Amino acid sequence: MYNLDFDGARLQIRAYDAAHPSDPRAAVAEASSWLFQEFERMNILQAEFFASDDKFRSRQPQAPDPETKRRFDHALARAESLSTSILAGDANHHDALFCMALVNGLRADYVALIERRDLAALGYTKKASQWAEKLLAVAPDYYDA
Repeated sequence: MYNLDFDGARLQIRAYDAAHPSDPRAAVAEASSWLFQEFERMNILQAEFFASDDKFRSRQPQAPDPETKRRFDHALARAESLSTSILAGDANHHDALFCMALVNGLRADYVALIERRDLAALGYTKKASQWAEKLLAVAPDYYDA
């Protein structure tokens, strides 16, 4: 994804998912690919977008791609479902806790940067932080949290 080859990234994600169908990390990675593809399409990844508060606040609304949103939501729902299933059997499962933090963080990014619903984004950010804090409580060395 770092070189903006989102289709290529999804091929690798699908291969991992086929080999590990119960691992929610593949679904989170897929959701990330859809989100960052939309960011790229809407020029949200451009550094000058974040250069000043005024530039951020005055950004022009753009129509999100409904198919990308559908795929993003589907991947997030799958990641959340897989994580929830894992956590039902092991409430301290590191990767499932991490995925729940990411699911909510990705939702926050979408609603803040694409839908421009900053207050809704704060709710998702709070949930993401709660999941990350729970993960760090049981795995303080899980640095990505």
